[in-house]
Amino acid sequence: MGGEVKDPQRTLPLALILGTLCVMFGVPCVNIGFMYLLPLPQMAQSKLIAATAAEHIPLFGGLGASMIAAVVMVSTFSGLNGSMMTGPRIFFAMADRGLFFRGVARVSPRFQSPSVAILACDSLGVVYVLANDFAQLADKFILASGRFMPWRLPVCTF
Repeated sequence: MGGEVKDPQRTLPLALILGTLCVMFGVPCVNIGFMYLLPLPQMAQSKLIAATAAEHIPLFGGLGASMIAAVVMVSTFSGLNGSMMTGPRIFFAMADRGLFFRGVARVSPRFQSPSVAILACDSLGVVYVLANDFAQLADKFILASGRFMPWRLPVCTF
């Protein structure tokens, strides 16, 4: 995606550093908030810790669980957006180097983006989602994520 970003030498490192800092400070702050709002035994029994904690915030009242659900939904769509931005670029790079169908390397003259790669990747994703139920998708996602994490021991190889 660096080829589609204005001033990538400045923008990409800045985005990576700021994103990492947000996670480094955001996750501990959220966990400290959970520990402040919920006693540890109640936290251990809760299946949805964030929703349970949000119910204990007087400002939210009974809307705590709904607000957490909305935040999870926004987070899910943000992750989907990231996948939709990066996944097709892999198809494009493969096609551009002659390792995939040449037509997939076509760049849209209007948007200057890999339009065929985006269409191909999104179409495959829709077919994949329609062919599996939620449990199958979750299992395959976890399996695929574990396969590409370099710090994990190679338990199985594909």
